[in-house]
Amino acid sequence: MAMVTWELPDGSEVRCEQLTVDARALRTFVMRFMAAHPRYWDAGSWDVEELATEFERHFGEKVEVRKTVRPDGVTVHTVRPRFAPSM
Repeated sequence: MAMVTWELPDGSEVRCEQLTVDARALRTFVMRFMAAHPRYWDAGSWDVEELATEFERHFGEKVEVRKTVRPDGVTVHTVRPRFAPSM
C-alpha cells in the first residue's frame, strides 16, 4: 500500500501510511474534521486521540496518529494502522 499525503493550505500535512485511503477521501475527511471542530483550523493544535477516533469512525479502521513538527515548523500528522498487541 502506498502513502497518501494531503497538504493543508498552511503547509501542514496529513499522511496515511499502510492504509487503503485515497487522496480525495482523506481530503474530505480532514475538511469535515476541521469544520466540526472550529478550534482545529490550526492543525498544530489537533488532538491526536480525537483525530484517531474520528478517523476510525469515518473509515472503520483502528489507527494510531503521530504528530511531529519538522525543523521548518511544519506539523505532520501520520495515520497508521493500529495492530492488536501480540500475545
